[in-house]
Amino acid sequence: MLSIILSRRDFRENDQIVSLYTAEKGKIEVLARGIKKITSKNAAYLEPCFLADVEVITGKEIVHLTKVQPVNSFKNIREDLQKILIASYVADLLDKLLQIDEPDKNIFLLLKNFLEFLDQSADIHPIILDAFIVKLFKLLGFDMSCDEKMNVELREEVNNLLASFWPTKKSIEYGKNYPKLHRAVYNFSVFHSEHKFAYFSEIW
Repeated sequence: MLSIILSRRDFRENDQIVSLYTAEKGKIEVLARGIKKITSKNAAYLEPCFLADVEVITGKEIVHLTKVQPVNSFKNIREDLQKILIASYVADLLDKLLQIDEPDKNIFLLLKNFLEFLDQSADIHPIILDAFIVKLFKLLGFDMSCDEKMNVELREEVNNLLASFWPTKKSIEYGKNYPKLHRAVYNFSVFHSEHKFAYFSEIW
């Protein structure tokens, strides 16, 4: 089962609970036994934002991880502090927003494509996070481009984010509207979510 690691947290002495987002089942949480041991073969493949093929079995109370096969570590992200911060923010956001066992293949593809672009691009601008959030919320049923509280100019900027694959410094002109757009994206996402997440300009 193709999965993207969102987070992991300690559980007992040597075990951890790993949060995954999968194309088949959506977000799931699995018990990874012995993952904290030095001898664990799977620990390196269960870092956040790692793409892996996993096998699980359902236990009485929790799903157990049985096998992990690495697919993509997104090496370039892990060698760039700014990219690490961006990827970590997105993984944490999805982990907080998404419910368990609500599959959406389009969200999986959005995250996978975002990480692939972030891994390969040398032209990263803060607006890439705004673009991800706008695209994510549209998939969740909240289309910011239809928000009548925004003026026409800002809605046009939102449409540009939705239409672009992923914006870069070269692909979009950034003018006086960017700070307003950035704040509008944050306010919109906070209003339409159950969790108030960190103001994402702080990672730049």
